[in-house]
Amino acid sequence: MLEPGSPDLDAVADLLAALAQELTPCPPLDVQPFTDRWRGLIAPDLVDGDTLLHTDMTPRNFLLGDRLRLVDWSAPSRGAAWIDSAFMLVRLVRAGHSPAEAEQWAARIPAFAEADGEVVTAFIAALVRLWARTQRTAPAPHRGPLLDAARQRHAHRLGRQHVSVRSS
Repeated sequence: MLEPGSPDLDAVADLLAALAQELTPCPPLDVQPFTDRWRGLIAPDLVDGDTLLHTDMTPRNFLLGDRLRLVDWSAPSRGAAWIDSAFMLVRLVRAGHSPAEAEQWAARIPAFAEADGEVVTAFIAALVRLWARTQRTAPAPHRGPLLDAARQRHAHRLGRQHVSVRSS
């Protein structure tokens, strides 16, 4: 679904764009602010917002039928409209896209395209720290490749070439 050349990529971009637009402001739901969830990882003002976020952009959570649906809203949050797209970019790199290709894909999503580049870079740096800590404390086979993809995205954002280090 997320591999380079997949016909589903357009539908994913359209869905993320629609969700960011339609779910702002967040419906009156009792969901945790993203600023609370990432307390200590990133300055709260960088991720604060009024958009309902899914925050688990795994391919398993997209259901393709008559139209594409995002399912399994087990970890919703309220925050900046571009956050779900930023999470998706790591999944795209994990699926085989280069970080530059993933960024080009995300440029179609207005909430991401309009996000401050330095804020997105700070978010990716925080994601790398979070996932590195999680991999150290609770290693799992799927976490190593995701952490590597996040590191590649961060290195790309910083303009450096990344050398992949795979977990075994």
